[in-house]
Amino acid sequence: MPSQFNILCQETSLYNAWNIVKEKGAMGGIDGVTIQEFEKDKRRQIARLAEELTNKTWKSYPYLEIEVASVHVYRGFVQFLPVLRVNDAAMP
Repeated sequence: MPSQFNILCQETSLYNAWNIVKEKGAMGGIDGVTIQEFEKDKRRQIARLAEELTNKTWKSYPYLEIEVASVHVYRGFVQFLPVLRVNDAAMP
């Protein structure tokens, strides 16, 4: 029986995660790569990501934290949202 990590490293899992990111209509990542650019090169990007995960050489990039005023609960409440690289967001 494969481990959770081995399942995560499979390209099928990464494609499924990528489809979720794409369907959200995200704008892209902190590294400047747009969803459209990643989509054009997704086979190579996902294969590279799977290889890095399998070889345990993958490293997450730092993320940008943006401050967003919340429309929920209390006026003046602030949320901080992380902005990742598209490659990192495609992690299941």
